[in-house]
Amino acid sequence: MALRRWKGSGTWPDADQAPRRRLTLFHSVTWRAPSPLEAAVAYAERGLPVLPCHWPTTERGGGHWAGLSCSCGHPACSNPARHPVLPGDVARASADPRQVRRWWRRYPQANVGLATGVLLDVLDLDEPQGDRLMRAGAALGPVARTGTGRWHLYCAPSRLDDRDLHQAFASLPGAGARVWWRGPGSFVLAPPSRVLTGSFRWVRDLSHQPPDAATLLSVLMPALG
Repeated sequence: MALRRWKGSGTWPDADQAPRRRLTLFHSVTWRAPSPLEAAVAYAERGLPVLPCHWPTTERGGGHWAGLSCSCGHPACSNPARHPVLPGDVARASADPRQVRRWWRRYPQANVGLATGVLLDVLDLDEPQGDRLMRAGAALGPVARTGTGRWHLYCAPSRLDDRDLHQAFASLPGAGARVWWRGPGSFVLAPPSRVLTGSFRWVRDLSHQPPDAATLLSVLMPALG
């Protein structure tokens, strides 16, 4: 799937946004960010199971943040713009581009969820921890910044879960409560998804080799110690 490339001279269109737009899952630099449909299909073509998730809207009323609410329409939604559209949740995720296109034709604004524990796991860190890790210059695989300011560090699939992670961080007071492991049966939102507080973006895209879980944790422990 080819996107239009900027072939003009001088500054990039919307030059103040150009750095964000360069951080897409596509290898070539494009002059616009991919749409949810384009991103979802591109992930599926990599073999990543995808599922459509609810998105922020101003049309449902009962705003949670700055007039925005979840497209599910429930005023008391506990996870706005971050839960699957389809019944069955993660079990419905598909890596079939044809199915993905059908979903996004029906829900064109849907956020893009990636099922974890299949081709990738994700270490979910809060902002201060992720900031320290990035400043340390650690050798990492794909990394995304979430719409809430957290960090998603992608790695090869493992059989770890939150209990394993919290045991690993038991010697670091408070650290385990701020980290989460997204593995089998779970999912994460991926760029260019949007939540009520902002958009997801790639800091290091999927062209980077994901490390194994042990390597990732060995890099993380010193940064949090």
